[in-house]
Amino acid sequence: GNVYMFNHLEYDTDTLANEYHRDVKAGRGDVLVPDNYFPDDDPAVAPFNSWRCHGHLLYANWINALYQKTPANIAEIGRAGVASDATARKSATA
Repeated sequence: GNVYMFNHLEYDTDTLANEYHRDVKAGRGDVLVPDNYFPDDDPAVAPFNSWRCHGHLLYANWINALYQKTPANIAEIGRAGVASDATARKSATA
């Protein structure tokens, strides 16, 4: 299936805060406080990182999916119709 991401799980805790404060300091009038990012939506309070574990899990699952679909024989990588060893093992045991 497809995965669509509309956020930045790779962001450090203060990345969005730094971007927000930079834009406010630059006098941009279109800057809104990010919803539910700062405690009580107060930019004077440091944000809490509640997404780091989800980011790690997403990237770990992505790397695992790539690993599972990559053929063990490096010469077969990129060839159409070549199943990975993991796929072949699953078919053999089914």
